[in-house]
Amino acid sequence: MPTEPRPEINTGPAPAEIRLALGTLAIDVSGDDPTALSWLVEFLEPAFAAQPRSLRADGTSHAQHVVHFETSPSEHALLRRSLASASRGKLDTFTMDGRFSRHRGWAAPGGRRWIHDKKHDTFYGVDSAALSIRAVASAKGGFPRLALMRVVRELATTALLRSARLPVHAAAFVHEGTTVLVCGPKRSGKSSLLIHALRCGAAFISNDRLFVDTEGPVVAHTMPTIVMLRDGSLAFFEEFNKALEEVRYDRGRTIAECAAGIERPDPHSRPGRSRLGISPAQLCELIGAPMSPSGRVGMMLFPRIDPDANGVVLEPLNAGPALESMSQSLLKGSDPTRSSPFFSPGAVGHEIPAEAESRQCRELVERVPVYDCRLGPNAFQMDLSSIMRQRVD
Repeated sequence: MPTEPRPEINTGPAPAEIRLALGTLAIDVSGDDPTALSWLVEFLEPAFAAQPRSLRADGTSHAQHVVHFETSPSEHALLRRSLASASRGKLDTFTMDGRFSRHRGWAAPGGRRWIHDKKHDTFYGVDSAALSIRAVASAKGGFPRLALMRVVRELATTALLRSARLPVHAAAFVHEGTTVLVCGPKRSGKSSLLIHALRCGAAFISNDRLFVDTEGPVVAHTMPTIVMLRDGSLAFFEEFNKALEEVRYDRGRTIAECAAGIERPDPHSRPGRSRLGISPAQLCELIGAPMSPSGRVGMMLFPRIDPDANGVVLEPLNAGPALESMSQSLLKGSDPTRSSPFFSPGAVGHEIPAEAESRQCRELVERVPVYDCRLGPNAFQMDLSSIMRQRVD
């Protein structure tokens, strides 16, 4: 992780400010909207610990990164004019499932690079060492908040990749002391199995993104992301779905901001779209499930929908199929795995050699029991303990 030089604080008048810590990584965040930072802390906890910010005597930060978020219609308009005259080239920016999101950008005098996130209508400016980041929106709201969260998450992703953590596309929960990873592609049943586990008393770790440490005990660390709930998943849980419709949680608002009597837009942002997005904290609040930032992995499941299965059927996977399934479940923006060039120190994406990635996958499946997990029509009527017992029966 980067050390010297430290970025200067660029805060503006009387900003809100917070330090977010993830292991040895510290990110100082400030801005002109205290409610946005309150939302950010709620969205990212417990993976990130919120701490008071501290400065050196010269006014520089002890943190590896400083992020300043502001709502400025005038500066946003100036940046939009700069965008209009910029080249049509796009830059790899945020890590997605199997790719980077790409955004138009340009280099400004002084060495700062800018991009425009069209979906969230927010501009990001990064200095040459990726130590100082500015985010500029034209108005307050849920989309700018999500834009701020993505910046913090990408900085953390870069740090974890540089520390040789394995990025995995998986949900995870803790049941009776055992951390279970639920890996696989979209629509394989990960979210449904996670909701079922939480309703049966499990603790939440992750719904989509994890970083696994294979040095020493195998430990999974969460990386918070939006919980996307499809109609197909909600259909399995009538009471949960009813409660969700009543409270109308919204991923861009805190739990308190979704309280009864507070007016807000319908959380279904796109007509006809069968996905509702809420925050991890909102999911756990609704179900009454505890949250944990990490856990020692004792089991991995690769679910798939099987209409012929009776309930949930676990079958051990031997090394070959397990390794292939694990390799296909990595969450990375490129191949070989690379950190975001835009948010990397020195503007160069750090690559993880393919042989190192393969070695970590192999160590993982050799040290943790791996199961094919077939989900039948009545899968979510089974008690979680009876499902877990299948691994030893």
